[in-house]
Amino acid sequence: MAYYGPTNFQGRPLTNSIARLTWENQSVYSQIELKCITTSQTKLLDGMENQFDWEGLTPGETYVFALRAQFYTPGGGEGEWSGYTYCEVEMVWDELAPPDNFSLVRFHTYAELSWFSTRLEDVEIEIFRSNSSHEYPSEPLVTLPPNVEFYRDADPLSHCWYKIRYKIQGGYYSDFSDELEYIAPSAPNKVDDFHAEEIGFNSVVLAWTEPTTGGPIGQYEIQMRVGTYWVPKATLPYSWNHLLYEGLEPDTQYDFRIYSIGSGGSSPVPAMLSVRTLTLSESIIREKRVEGQREFRLTIQKDEETSIVVFSGESRGIEGYPFQLIETEDITQKLGGEMFSDTIQTGGGQVVVAAIIGEDEKALETTFLDFDLIGKRITLDILFGDEIYNVGNGFISSIELKEHKIYISYDDALSARVGTITPLKVGNEVVPEIWGWADVKMTEVESYKKKWRAAMHRIRSIDAIWKNEELLDPSGYYVNYATGEIYFDPSITFEEKDILVARVSGHVDSMDYIRRNPADVLSEYFVEYFDKKISSQNFRIEGGLMIYPIDLAIDDDIPASEMVGRVCRQFGLLSFQGRDGLAIIKANLDRATDIYIQPHVEVIKAAERKISQDNLCSKLIVHYGQTVSIPDENRYEKTYRDVGKEKEYDIWGSLNTAYELANDIFPAWDGKEKWTFSLPYILWNLWPGKVVEFETGEKILVENLEFQFSKNQTIIGGIKL
Repeated sequence: MAYYGPTNFQGRPLTNSIARLTWENQSVYSQIELKCITTSQTKLLDGMENQFDWEGLTPGETYVFALRAQFYTPGGGEGEWSGYTYCEVEMVWDELAPPDNFSLVRFHTYAELSWFSTRLEDVEIEIFRSNSSHEYPSEPLVTLPPNVEFYRDADPLSHCWYKIRYKIQGGYYSDFSDELEYIAPSAPNKVDDFHAEEIGFNSVVLAWTEPTTGGPIGQYEIQMRVGTYWVPKATLPYSWNHLLYEGLEPDTQYDFRIYSIGSGGSSPVPAMLSVRTLTLSESIIREKRVEGQREFRLTIQKDEETSIVVFSGESRGIEGYPFQLIETEDITQKLGGEMFSDTIQTGGGQVVVAAIIGEDEKALETTFLDFDLIGKRITLDILFGDEIYNVGNGFISSIELKEHKIYISYDDALSARVGTITPLKVGNEVVPEIWGWADVKMTEVESYKKKWRAAMHRIRSIDAIWKNEELLDPSGYYVNYATGEIYFDPSITFEEKDILVARVSGHVDSMDYIRRNPADVLSEYFVEYFDKKISSQNFRIEGGLMIYPIDLAIDDDIPASEMVGRVCRQFGLLSFQGRDGLAIIKANLDRATDIYIQPHVEVIKAAERKISQDNLCSKLIVHYGQTVSIPDENRYEKTYRDVGKEKEYDIWGSLNTAYELANDIFPAWDGKEKWTFSLPYILWNLWPGKVVEFETGEKILVENLEFQFSKNQTIIGGIKL
C-alpha cells in the first residue's frame, strides 16, 4: 500500500481574525497535525478532516502554517508521519458589503424578495422584517443557506419594511442593505359602463370603461350564465375595452358579467349585463340603417348573357329573382397582395341566400339547385349609394340547401381551376419535376432491366449519381435524356434498401436550354391564368423585367397558392389573387409611409396590437456538399416554428438543394417581426404592399388584410420594418 501525505494545502482570510485552511487527503490517516509556525501553536485533528478555521489571529499580520498527517496502521501502534507541507496567509480582509440588487415585488397575499450574492460559498443570508411601526426585532425573520437568492414571504404584514445582510461564521456580519417598503396592493374596483356596443342576431360586442378607483388592473375575466352556472368565456389584457362574442342564438337573452383582476385580487363584485340578440330580420334592417344604406350585391354569371343578381335586405326584383342575401357576417374578405385596380378583392368565401318573406321557397331551390351553377363565376359587391366596391370574386365550388337557405361557397380562380399540384408517380413512388437543377432521389422502374427514373420529362444532363452516397462511375450507366430514364450496367447489383440520388438538370426547351425562369415554372401550371403583367417568356412585375434562375424540385402535393408562393418568395415577391387573374408585386421593405395611424386615440384604443414571433430565426446555417441525401428531418415542415423563441436552423444537402430548401422555409422578409392588429373601421385606401406607420415610430409593411364588414373592422398582418 502506497502512503501519500496531504496535498494542495492553502489558506485565506474568512474574516479579519479567522483564517480558513484547506487540503486534500491522499491516504488513510489516523490524525492530522496543524502548526502555526508564527505563534508556535499546534492543533491535532481527526484523520478524516480536510478543513479547519484558525481563530484569534491579528488583522494585517502574515501567518505561516504547516501540515502533516500520521498514517493509519491496521495492526495498531503508532504509524509513520508524512513530511510537512506549508502555506502562508496574509490577514487582509475587506469589510463585507451587503447583497446587491435587493428588490421586492408586491402581491396581494405575498411578497417576493430577490438579490444578488457576491459570496455564495461561506455566508448565510438573514432577512429582517419590521412591524407596521417600522420597528425591527432582534432576530431575523428567516436565515437562508448559501447559494439562495430568492425568498417569498407568504404571510406579509399589510404594511412593513424589509432589509437583509450576510451572516459570517464566527459571529461576523455585513452591513444591512437598503430598506424596501411593502404595502399590500388593493383589489381593483368593478369596471364602469359595462354595456353592449353592438347587438346582432348571433353576436354581441361587449364594451366597458376601465375603473378609475381601486388597485391596478392586470386583466379582465368575462363570464356568461349557462343554466344556473357562471362559465368563464374570455380572459383579456387590461388594455382591452371590448370583446366580440359570437355563436349566439337569435332572439335569445344572455347574461354576462365581468371581473377586474390585478395583483391585489379580483374586484369584490362584478359588473353585470343582460342582452337579447336580434331576430334575423331585425339584424338586416339595423345593419342597413347603421351603415347608411349599405347593401351587398351578389352576381352569378349563368352564361355569357344571363346573370342571377341578389341584394341584401329587400329585393330590387332584378331578373325576377325574389331572394335576399343574408348573414353578411360570413362574408369575410381576405387579400394577399396589392391590387392593380381601384377595387377591393378577395380570394374566396361563402354567402347565404334566402327567399323573401311571402315568396315561394320552392323558387329558391329551383333556381340554385336545378341549374348547373358549380364552376360559374361569382361576384360580390358592396354598395354605398352610387359607390360600388368589389369585395369578392371567384368560382362556385359548392351549393348546399339547409332550412330553406342556400349556402354558396366560392374559391378564387387559382384554387378553383388548379387546386392541388400533384407530382407524377411510378407506382407509389413520386418522381420529382425538376426546374433548373437539383439532387433528387431516383425511382426504380424495372428491376430486371435495371432501369431507374430521375424525372418524368426531358432533361439536359445527369451530372452525377450516388448509390448509398457512394459516387458511381459514369461508364456504368446510360442516360436517356428524352425520358429522364437511366439504365445501369448488368454488373451493378441493387438491393431493396439501396438509395440512388442523381444530380439532374431540366426542364429543357426546344433549343436545348435549361428552363430556369420563374415565369416558365408558373406558366407551366397556370397558363390560362396569366394576364399582361406576367408572360410565359419574361417575369414582368409592374413594368420591370426580372429574369432570375430558379432551382426547384416539386416532390410533394402542394396547394396551387403555395406553389406560386414557393417560386415568388425566392425573390422577395408577394403573390395574390386579383379580380382578373394572378397578381405579383415586388415587396419593398424600405418604402415610404402610405398611412399614418395614431393608436392612442379613442376610436382605435391602442389597436389591440400583438406580435407574432413564429418566424423569428437568429441564424440559418446551410451545410452543402456533405451528403447527397437530405434527411427527412431537414425537409420543409412546419415543425420549425417555435413561437416566441429565437432559434438556429441547420439545413443539409447539395448547394443547390440546400439553397432551394432555405428559400422555401425562409423567404426574403423572414427573420423580421410579424405583426397582427385590428382597427374598428374599414380602411378602404389600404391594401397589401402599403406601409402603415404608428405615432410611436413603428412601420409595418402590409402583407395581408381581412375586412370584416359586419363587424366594421380591419385586421392587418404585416412585417415590422
